[in-house]
Order: sequence, then structure tokens, then C-alpha cells
Amino acid sequence: MEPGARLNALTGDIRLQLYRVIQEALTNVARHSQATECIISVREENDRIIMFITDDGIGLGERKLAQESDTGGFGLRGMESRIAIIGGDFRIRWDEDGTEIRLEIPVA
Repeated sequence: MEPGARLNALTGDIRLQLYRVIQEALTNVARHSQATECIISVREENDRIIMFITDDGIGLGERKLAQESDTGGFGLRGMESRIAIIGGDFRIRWDEDGTEIRLEIPVA
């Protein structure tokens, strides 16, 4: 974490939502990614907290997204919803070298 990141300025609700998103992301890494490494990094930029959760696994692929949609899975949609509730931005990208989740949350 970069010095000066104002995580303490985040409200309890925002902290809880971030915790749940990180928890779900790590669960997905453990269950699905076949990763050997997962990194969580946090920095502060222009009154926003930016967090990356990256792994070196097999990536999501369209099939995984379709399966989640077909089975009513809450994982990725739930993470996106939690971040939206607290006024943040959720982005995800993947390829055969892994997955990266980017969270951006305003600091009040």
C-alpha cells in the first residue's frame, strides 16, 4: 500500500463492501483460476482509493460468464453491485495470463 492511502477515512459501510468484494474475488481465485499468485494492491489517486486484485490464473473466459448468468451466480455481478452501491467503479479484464479486477472508490 502506498504511504498516505486514506483507508481510515472510509466509512464502516464502505469498508464492509470492500471486504466482501475482496472476499469474493479471493474465493473465485481459489476455486476457479488455477493461479499460483494473487496480488492485492491499493493506492490513493485524486481523492480516490484504487485497488487492484490480480492473479496469474487461466482467466475467466466467456464460458465462465455465461455459466454464471445461466446459474444465477452472484459472484461478479454481486461484486459490481457492491461497488456501485458505495459510489465506486468496478472493472474486470482477463486473458489467458490471468484476471485483473480494478476497484475505484471515492474518499469522502
